[in-house]
Amino acid sequence: MNVFPFCLSLLITTALFVNELFGPALLAVALAVMAVLVAANPRIMFVTAVNSGVIQWLILLLLGLSTLWSGDPAITFRAAVQVGLTILLAICLCSYARPIHLVQSINIVCGVIVIASLISGRRGLDGMTGMSNLVGITNNKNTLSSYAGLLVLSSITILATPRTSWAWKSVALLAAPIGFLTTFASYSVAVIFITIVATTILVAINLAQLLPKQKRRDYIEQMISVGFIVIPVGGIFFSFFWDDALRLVGKEPTLTGRTVLWFYADRFSRDHYLIGVGFADFWVQGKATAEFLWRMLHIDSRSGFHFHNIYYQFSIELGVLGVILLVFYQIFILRDMAKSVLDQPNAISAFQAAFVIFLTIEEFQGVALFQTFSPLFFTCVACVTFARMARHREIAGVEGDPRAVSRPLRSPRCEGGETQSP
Repeated sequence: MNVFPFCLSLLITTALFVNELFGPALLAVALAVMAVLVAANPRIMFVTAVNSGVIQWLILLLLGLSTLWSGDPAITFRAAVQVGLTILLAICLCSYARPIHLVQSINIVCGVIVIASLISGRRGLDGMTGMSNLVGITNNKNTLSSYAGLLVLSSITILATPRTSWAWKSVALLAAPIGFLTTFASYSVAVIFITIVATTILVAINLAQLLPKQKRRDYIEQMISVGFIVIPVGGIFFSFFWDDALRLVGKEPTLTGRTVLWFYADRFSRDHYLIGVGFADFWVQGKATAEFLWRMLHIDSRSGFHFHNIYYQFSIELGVLGVILLVFYQIFILRDMAKSVLDQPNAISAFQAAFVIFLTIEEFQGVALFQTFSPLFFTCVACVTFARMARHREIAGVEGDPRAVSRPLRSPRCEGGETQSP
């Protein structure tokens, strides 16, 4: 049993997931450990970074370049560096740990946060709606509900992973329903819907393991084809009952003020159409437009706010160029997930695909991608990197590439779901 990869995964995952809740002390430790590992063996992280995909590095470059036209270059530069460190932490985890270690780490961290939140029972006032919602030890209901959704996905993955100990399976069996109940208790309609969709996809992919190997690819291809039809049709059908669903949790058709934000975001983005105002340079105290929206939406803290939609956020900060790169990034990671489940339809590839779809849908009412020390963005980078590494290893093995034996991509650290848990 190699304890180090699991401990490294748990450290990095915990540091990012609790950074917003308890401060950056643990994050500083994780960054220091990463620095030591880079100094000890820079090649392995370099190879992992190269194989993690090009577009995320292009977007990171754009974030850094936006310092040149930002109204506050120091804020933009610092935020771009922090996004880069978030990506590097994911690369570090993928270089030394296994995919199952990430799933188990998420399960532990989200489980502790969710249970502690339920025990605390703390409720928070939503400044945009005036409603009191369960937030627990987190800062808002959206964070709590997202962590609860991840608890569900990681629990089901642990249950479906072969050779996982009964101790892990017992914990996961209890954690899955707790996660579901917490998503409903937080009254976040969007996350409830997304969690149900992602869980359905996760279970459907895992069912392929019950089929003979020669039939699994056909099953996945049929499932993807059906998904292209069912998801849009289901979305249209659900839209007819959207107002009723909102009323069930005490909300109204403006999505608790989000449509007002989007109205102004659309107009503000036209002032800097091509390249935006600069990364992280809109929601800054003293900026007239930000102060106007804070006052209108009764956000007394005047900090930690966003447009509740990644596309509007990017259009404001990075213009149409940033939005185009973001859309390409999402298309490519969805393609990578489809290839991963087609090549290796197992519990791990199912989790990776379900999470990426979870985050893709969530970004229509949230902002996580390419945000500073965002745990959801970190998880996305890790899932995509693991999937790409597994696919490269599969291609190298099938084609008999003689260079494959010397590549770090063939390391056992990159193995898929059928791994021995620590």
